[in-house]
Amino acid sequence: MLHKTYKMLCAVLLLNLSFGCATKNTQIIATKGLFDTVSSTENLPLQHTFYLIGDAGNAAKNKPLAHFKALEKQLANSSKNATVLFL
Repeated sequence: MLHKTYKMLCAVLLLNLSFGCATKNTQIIATKGLFDTVSSTENLPLQHTFYLIGDAGNAAKNKPLAHFKALEKQLANSSKNATVLFL
């Protein structure tokens, strides 16, 4: 009986690992842009801007990803006080 329970537990754990939350495809909500802006109620000038970029590990050689193109457009319009952080 214990051997059968052990096999069932291993099967359930294996299925849980196989069908976990992670997927192979990038998940982007189509209704939202790659960069959403949030404005403050105060009209203070920005002193520094941080751009956080994730999922850079899926980049193929000589084939840029869509979020890199969007980042390039944002950086072209940003000030010199900007930092890009790759997560």
